[in-house]
Amino acid sequence: MNRIIVSIVIILMALRVSAQTIQTIPHHNIGCHASQSSTFMELSDGNILGGVLQADMQPLTPLGYVMHKVNREPEFEVSDTLFMADDEHLPWQLTAKNLQDKDNILAEFTNDFTNGNCYLRIRNFDNQLNFDTTETIVPIEDFIGNSGEPGLLLDPEGDLVLSYYDYYSPERHFIRVGLDGTIKHQATINSVRIDSGSDAGPIVFSESPLRYFYWGEYYDSSQMLDFVNCYLLDSLFNVTDSYTLPRLSDYSLGYVDFNIDALNTKVLGMDVGDFFVARSYYRPYALVPHIEDDGVIVMKYDSSFNLLASRKFLSEPYNHYVHPCARPLGLEKSHDGNIYFAYFTHSQFKPSQVSVVKMDSDLNVIWQRHCLEREYGRNFGKMIVLEDNSVAIMGINTFDEAGYLDHTEAFYIIVNDDYDAVVETGTFIRPYMFYPNPVQNELHLQYSPDVQPKQIELYDLQGRLVQTRSKDLESLNMAGLPAGTYTMRVMLEDGKVFSDKVVKE
Repeated sequence: MNRIIVSIVIILMALRVSAQTIQTIPHHNIGCHASQSSTFMELSDGNILGGVLQADMQPLTPLGYVMHKVNREPEFEVSDTLFMADDEHLPWQLTAKNLQDKDNILAEFTNDFTNGNCYLRIRNFDNQLNFDTTETIVPIEDFIGNSGEPGLLLDPEGDLVLSYYDYYSPERHFIRVGLDGTIKHQATINSVRIDSGSDAGPIVFSESPLRYFYWGEYYDSSQMLDFVNCYLLDSLFNVTDSYTLPRLSDYSLGYVDFNIDALNTKVLGMDVGDFFVARSYYRPYALVPHIEDDGVIVMKYDSSFNLLASRKFLSEPYNHYVHPCARPLGLEKSHDGNIYFAYFTHSQFKPSQVSVVKMDSDLNVIWQRHCLEREYGRNFGKMIVLEDNSVAIMGINTFDEAGYLDHTEAFYIIVNDDYDAVVETGTFIRPYMFYPNPVQNELHLQYSPDVQPKQIELYDLQGRLVQTRSKDLESLNMAGLPAGTYTMRVMLEDGKVFSDKVVKE
């Protein structure tokens, strides 16, 4: 396939990372609005590859997808970009290491609207994004609907697993396909209660024995409520267990009302039988007068679906007009037995941010990093754990540049156990969170468990020191200060210093 370099301008600036172990790459303008992250993987050379689906919004026209290769050394930067045009449809994709050789695979689970059929296309490519001229085509059906996330996976045995449904039937279909195109097993399930287009999965739930997890949203007309129904499948795609995630308020979890969007529910299985679920939640004003919050919650269940532990992460900034403000990006195991979790918060009127959390298997927070700030954006992205036990995030930020949502950017972040300050380029990485900003009276600070604050200083625009605190560093009283922009310097016990802009209303 010939390479076509994207015709839009892509900014190839990168931050020098010398001794830094948190790396960020500036936003890359993709231009069109209707974009979303499609694939994300680590290449065998240690670099990462991100894929972005693209469609023009005026009118809505599929364009194809962009693949970014992001080098980690010597500088964290996009080193190669490949645009693969597709003006008829947007394929569901999977990129992964080919477990049978040194190359990588691109699998596309595709509806061909022109010819009225569906097929799976498998191609090999190397780390320089050179694709083999040969490809494997596997016919599937005449026309199908695909699950939302991920819908297509490479399982531990090196086979592709597909899930799909017929728009006009409640049946769910599962197929295992070898990389040579051989269909090894098929199964049809009639018992799932999931609405069309609201599927998520399957994912690998456990490797020994090999089991899959499959879930989706279901509207119960008798109760006029939506639910997220979960199903456990064995290696032959037989349903062995099912469960409905709690939908109504649960006092034990802090009197919250869960968001029922199955595609924004992340599930992680453990071979010991326990599993984790990450979901958005919000607590409306109507339930608890004068108390409102939203965010994401991570819950741990045993194999009998008994709740063992839960951990809430508040959404900041909080937006009264969007529920929920926070959405999970990923939930994965690290190689040392801990759990990585990433989520983003967004608002119509305040900057958005991405947060990365490392927890132990009992959901105790080891550290937390707040990694991104952009104006008026929503982040849609993916998270993966790399071979060196760090976590990588890619995302899509859509925001307002000319009076309407018309601008889309891609970003990449890598975080591991260490941390450091970075050059201010519109991106921040902090081992703490501060809110609200803008602030009227009290500014609150929430620190990661692995750091200890030492002192906070506040400066005005003229560089004059207006306030210093060396104790009770979880808040800063700004009620008596004039309105304007201030610089807050946070000093930690280990000597690291961070500077942030704070707006006083």
